[in-house]
Parts: sequence; structure tokens; C-alpha cells
Amino acid sequence: MVTSTLPKEGKTTLAYNNAKSWHEVGENVLLLDGDMRKSRIKEYLNMETNLGLTHVLQGKGRVTDAIMEDPATGLQILLAGEPTLESTALLEKGRFVALLEELKRSYDRIVVDTPTYGAIADATIIAGSCDGVVLVVEEDRTKIEDAAKVIDQLGEIRAELIGVVLTKATLPENLNMQASYYNL
Repeated sequence: MVTSTLPKEGKTTLAYNNAKSWHEVGENVLLLDGDMRKSRIKEYLNMETNLGLTHVLQGKGRVTDAIMEDPATGLQILLAGEPTLESTALLEKGRFVALLEELKRSYDRIVVDTPTYGAIADATIIAGSCDGVVLVVEEDRTKIEDAAKVIDQLGEIRAELIGVVLTKATLPENLNMQASYYNL
């Protein structure tokens, strides 16, 4: 699962690139858009569908019918579907856990892109169902206190934090000079 403390810190980009990288090395990967209120993956990939996670959790469609393939990479993707304000209720009904268990039988890895952690309960519920959480923090934007709070909350629900990724970081000048010396 990939989450962040604030919107637009780079979690969707990181989730997509991680899923794509694993796919490129031969793993059977599903990118799951867990943000049923404000999906970014469909914009990011310019994909449209009438089916998605929302429909599957509502019992209005089968997951096998909702999974799409990114034409550029061949990556399997389950978009969020139609936006809903009822996402928390859908996740709490236990269908999400059952869906993840079903999907784990078909995929080597499932990368879940989630809403911002703490803004709504969705990311907390999803974190409790996933094998690990990556927290995205943006340089000069994410407050240390906010990141620490999310890390503490993940610990409270016994979600495994597997890493923190710093996005939009600026390189020190001397590192740029070293890179140019080695033609990087």
C-alpha cells in the first residue's frame, strides 16, 4: 500500500512506477486504485471504465471484468470506478479483505494506491488489510509531526511500515557536480 500525509505528494506516481517496475521484471502485478473518492490513476493513465473497485465492493460487478490492462505497459490495473462518498462503508463491510485474499491467489504483488492517510478512514482500513505500507513524504511540504503521527497510527493498527519515500527532493550542488563528472 502507498499512502501520504497530504494530497499530491507523489503517492500515485510512486505506486504506478513500483507496480510497473515489478511487472517489467516478470512479476504478475496488479495496481489497485483504492481511492474511491478522488481517483488519480485514471487521470494519470488517461483510462476510462464503467467498472471498478466501487462496483465490485457494491456487488454490482465481478473483479475479473473490472481489471484492465495498461496498453502502454501491459500492467494489470483495477481502477476505483465511479466516485462515491460511501467508500468507508464499502471498505468496512469486509468485502475488501475478501477481495484482497481473492486477488492474492492470482497475483505475485498487489500495489494499492490509497487516499491521503488520516483525512478519511479509508487508508487506515486498507492499511490493516495489506502486507505493508509505504509512506510518501514531500520535501519542504510534509511536516515531520504529520509523518510521525501517521507512523504512530500505523503502529497502533499493527500495519507494517516498510518504508518512507522522500519525493520532489532537490539534490545538493556538489552531488550534481559529481554526477556530471561521471557523465550521469
